Amino acid sequence: MSADGASLLNFLDAPVVVGDPEGRVIFVNPAFEETFSFGAQATGMPFAELFQGGGREAFLMAVAQVCQSGETVRFRLREDGRGYIGVASSIDAGDDRVGVMILLSDEPLSLQRLGTLQREIESPLEELTGLLDELAEHCATPEQAQLSELVASAVQATVSARKATGELHGLVTGQTSAKAGSERLDPVKAVRAVAARVAEECEQAGVLLELLVPGRLPSAIGDGEHVERVLLRMLRDRIQQCDGGDQITLAARLVAVSGQPYVTLSLVAPGSADTPIGVRRVRDSIAALGGFRHACVDTPSGRATVIPLPLQP
Repeated sequence: MSADGASLLNFLDAPVVVGDPEGRVIFVNPAFEETFSFGAQATGMPFAELFQGGGREAFLMAVAQVCQSGETVRFRLREDGRGYIGVASSIDAGDDRVGVMILLSDEPLSLQRLGTLQREIESPLEELTGLLDELAEHCATPEQAQLSELVASAVQATVSARKATGELHGLVTGQTSAKAGSERLDPVKAVRAVAARVAEECEQAGVLLELLVPGRLPSAIGDGEHVERVLLRMLRDRIQQCDGGDQITLAARLVAVSGQPYVTLSLVAPGSADTPIGVRRVRDSIAALGGFRHACVDTPSGRATVIPLPLQP
């Protein structure tokens, strides 16, 4: 980058960062240094160390798209509770792409308010999920069949609402469905992590947890943290329904669905004998909230809930 170009960027009020083709910072302007706590030490750092969490992912994805296509890419970034709109552009010298420049401007207040609203909606939805779970237990008799159907309908409405708030979150944060489709999930790592978290709970309840996973599986598409949260919630629900001496099986394997390869995560447990099958399925639907495709199947070994995840291309 020329000295004249850097000099001009120094006068901008908006934060600017410039990187080389290897993904290292070669320049930040004074506005960048003043805005971020690490700003003065940013020069020389890899791009991957600049920001945290989802903001880092949005930033790195934008940079990768610019480097691949040479086109300008817009994205959203949140850092230290503050929102930014980012514009990433390539720096070319003749036919060579020699770097990338990112300019950050403050996010409009309207987007910040949308983000706040989305978080405010999530809280009562979580509470509603718990209330539906309790209601399902209270209508677990043949006399309450009609009420049980109403609970099932309410669950489906909650699933739709959670999916909508997830899409709203993606729009506000810049983590769009295209980004979600590029996230890589290690199925074996996710299943083992969940099993480790409930090991003590299983021991206290006298429930045996059997883990059926190969040493390695192909990467799947999905948010690993979210998958783990869903599995953890389902496991804890099953543990509460089991009697001492029961066995829960948590598995991951590679299967073909309609000729396409998938990784399936499955959870098999007997559940309480006095809980009707319909209510068990309602509770599984509650546990799997979050937009996952899942199926509930009754097998000789118990009730199975299966989540198929497409493979990473």
